[in-house]
Amino acid sequence: MQPESANGHCTNGLIIACSGGLEGLEDARLEASAVDLAPGEPLQFERLGYFTPDPDSLPERPVFNRAVTLRDTWARLEKQFKRD
Repeated sequence: MQPESANGHCTNGLIIACSGGLEGLEDARLEASAVDLAPGEPLQFERLGYFTPDPDSLPERPVFNRAVTLRDTWARLEKQFKRD
């Protein structure tokens, strides 16, 4: 059992994971060269963020961990203009 912080996220030392943070995509498409990346090498998935291959990733079943989420500034600006 993982200890929980005040905001309900599971914590384990320096690792913080959101509940429900694991998302599997069975029919995703990926550049063939992406499966050759070493763990820790960054890769940007369009409009989502930067990801790195998981150490347990396999060429036939790649696994990527999100490192940085991209901000959607355009969506925020659209909301602001709709309110004005």
